[in-house]
Amino acid sequence: MRSARTGLVVTILIVIMSILACQRAAPPQPEEINIGCVVSITGPFADIGLKVRNSADLAVCEINEADGIAGKKVKLLAEDDAGDPERSRLAVKRLVEVSGVRIVVGPLKNDAVMSSGPYASEKGVLFVSPSATSHSISAEPWSQWVFRTSTADTLQGKALADVVIANNYSKVAILYVKTDYGAAVSETAKKELEDKVNIVTYLGYDSGKFDYQGELVTIKDKRPDCVLHIGYLIDSIALYQQGMSMGLDEVQWLVSKDAYDEEMLRIPVVADFMQRAVKGIRPTELWKIPEPPPGPICPVPAGTGHSVLGVEIKSAQDFASAYSRKFGSIPGTYCDTTYDSVKLLALAIQKAGIYDANKIRDALWDVGQDYVGASGTITFDKSGQRRSGPYEVWEVRRLDDKYKFVPIHLFTP
Repeated sequence: MRSARTGLVVTILIVIMSILACQRAAPPQPEEINIGCVVSITGPFADIGLKVRNSADLAVCEINEADGIAGKKVKLLAEDDAGDPERSRLAVKRLVEVSGVRIVVGPLKNDAVMSSGPYASEKGVLFVSPSATSHSISAEPWSQWVFRTSTADTLQGKALADVVIANNYSKVAILYVKTDYGAAVSETAKKELEDKVNIVTYLGYDSGKFDYQGELVTIKDKRPDCVLHIGYLIDSIALYQQGMSMGLDEVQWLVSKDAYDEEMLRIPVVADFMQRAVKGIRPTELWKIPEPPPGPICPVPAGTGHSVLGVEIKSAQDFASAYSRKFGSIPGTYCDTTYDSVKLLALAIQKAGIYDANKIRDALWDVGQDYVGASGTITFDKSGQRRSGPYEVWEVRRLDDKYKFVPIHLFTP
């Protein structure tokens, strides 16, 4: 009998000790909820970084005006990395070790995320970057701690393929810059187009050359009805100048986001080539769109995309109006995705019910499904990358004696 009682006492003690251990393991809950923000407030990217910080601040103010998260106020703690990846890692470290931050909006640049990612994984800190687009991040062992509200570079490949298919091009030459970016976009496009079109050549080139006539001769000899070009600004200038002299303005070119740059239109022969031969795609900010552009001039067939209209544009314009009222200027690049990052984190914290990065990360998977935000509808894939986003098809027109980029269609790849 005594043995049975002793056993019961021991069992009760074990249960009590387990409960106490769980209570000790639970992290102390702060009086206010800190959200870190690592941006470039100084340095070459300061213009972008300051507006990004403003957008995060706008989201925090709106959350606090609505009684915070479960009655707790949110505090934004911004750190400047001056556009340097090592300074970005140190900024994250200060937020974590000095201020006790467990969730961070940012870092902004791909190399800053790569520099800070291992530390975030080691400390259990959650990143939501509004601007990192490199596909390489998803392959890192620490990538489970990184979500991204911007669209990945590889999605450009799908967008390019959608437009090729929509316009019934049958013989396609793929010309790409031999970098991680160029390879990722071109390989995605190639995979999407295989068995749908005849890819007459798949040709890489080195960036920064002045002479691309060898590559252009190869393309001309293949007689494509579309050249799919993934490159950088400086390469595009040289390619289009030489392409004009070789008569390649008679072939339709479909190009990636980097050709959308006012510098291209300042060079007459390049601008003329683009007006004659080039259409392009790029991720776009819905808040810039007063109404859907006329179209569909460059249609996307059923099953390959959907129109980004209605409630998405309304949400984007509401954000832009709120930003302008608060700061007296219009938003900038990555402002909408930053605003969405903070709002999604707030929803995830509320759902988790605790300021714990693991639980907030789990909740973010749930709230980040078909979330309609300032940057359109956000759904995270299994790697924490945004699955889709609004893209614009554009062309160059000569209006009032000036060359201008003109949007001709919106779609979601």
